[in-house]
Amino acid sequence: MRDSPACLGAAVRVSGTRFEESSGIFVFAGTWRCGRRNGGLRGPSSSRRSQSRAAAAATCHPAADAEHDEYARLLAEVHEYFTTRHRFRGGREIGSGAYGAAIAYTETLTEDTREGGSGNGNGDAGRRNTTRRTRKVIVKVAFNADSDASIANEAAHLAAVRGAEHIVRLLYEGPTAARELSRRTLVEDLEEHGDWETILGRFIAAGRRVPNRILWGVFLCLTRAVIGMAYPRGADANAPPAREEMQEGRAPSTLAHQDITLKNTVVGSWDRTVPERRFSPITKAINRFRQRGFLPADAEFGDRVGYLDNIDQIGRAMLWLAIGHRGYEIEDAEIPKLGDDDNNNDDGDGDDGEQAEQRPPALRTIQSRTHPHLIDGSIAEDLRTTIRRCRAADRAKRPGLGELLRICLDAVVTGARAAAEYAYLNEPAPEFEADHMLDWLIQAFILNGDETGPVALAGGEEVPAGEYGGGGSGDIDMQGT
Repeated sequence: MRDSPACLGAAVRVSGTRFEESSGIFVFAGTWRCGRRNGGLRGPSSSRRSQSRAAAAATCHPAADAEHDEYARLLAEVHEYFTTRHRFRGGREIGSGAYGAAIAYTETLTEDTREGGSGNGNGDAGRRNTTRRTRKVIVKVAFNADSDASIANEAAHLAAVRGAEHIVRLLYEGPTAARELSRRTLVEDLEEHGDWETILGRFIAAGRRVPNRILWGVFLCLTRAVIGMAYPRGADANAPPAREEMQEGRAPSTLAHQDITLKNTVVGSWDRTVPERRFSPITKAINRFRQRGFLPADAEFGDRVGYLDNIDQIGRAMLWLAIGHRGYEIEDAEIPKLGDDDNNNDDGDGDDGEQAEQRPPALRTIQSRTHPHLIDGSIAEDLRTTIRRCRAADRAKRPGLGELLRICLDAVVTGARAAAEYAYLNEPAPEFEADHMLDWLIQAFILNGDETGPVALAGGEEVPAGEYGGGGSGDIDMQGT
């Protein structure tokens, strides 16, 4: 590894930490960072060469070295606790920021079942059958006393929405007693396939776009996630996740996500037998340290302000997935007229089914935070219209949660179009939206993207990466976006 630079910044973080359980030490396999990646430097180890390098860095910047020592001590403390008090193994730092760090582990779950007999007629009643299974988890740890409150708030909000299928699940909080852990921690499920910003980077690097039916699947998942925040379940940690549905007669909560972005949305498993996920793995919203939590009611929109702002954020995420880059402009956009009353989100449910069927063909104009590239002919018209409506500058022009759910369900399940109906969008390659092509894209770009690599994805020479870069590990950015 190269020596660390002579001029390390004062705000130093060490990334890529892994844990050497056999020797009981940390090895910092990543790099010192000061706004950019520099030469690698190993942390505490038995290597004299590494120790001399660390000493040289400390001579240049004692404050940075002190921060490094405290950082290493904190991670060692957390690692020791969860590997000795819980059945955690491994340990890989996957993100760090101003508030804390995130460490990925594999947790072993043991289920013992004592049965009255084996069922084989041999009379061996009382035999114990032991089933072992594992799950991937994230441990989030605060860096200091100030960020303890951020961890506590995140845990409280995750507990409120626990049980939602499309929101990452809080498993438990670590102890807060100083004698066990000096900083607050929480443990949540780890969705293994990374975030949509990283996944989009793979598509861009390969010179491809995200197909319409995959986009609609993500749209539906994010809509359900916002419904889960508007109508939180507050389920027990062991309760199975349930699909988020509108709840007639129940006022929406003021709980909302601070910032739904491609980096804050992660991909989980792909069950093709579930109609809603036939052409898109499950997407979940992840909670952030900077979540604003319970919002004050708005004078005009009341408790609806939280989810209406989240609908705008969903539209932004879908806009960037559809056009393949960031950015927007406030434009006049023509969309189908919704009858006599344009303000159709006042009850959180939008227009009713009868009204939807009676929509006149007339158009209306709204101001929308959209982008000229959204007129790309490969993007289906109904998808473009829905994105524009979600991005309406006026909250009153956005669809309600109930209407948005119906739109997405119609596109994905109830009125889902076959591949042939998308073929005209993809000339001269009409097979781009074919079922077998979508299956391959999901496997290659989403589920196995880390292993495949951009050159193989492109099927030839590597294409220059776009604004999101050329893929990556899908590590969590604890600083948000």
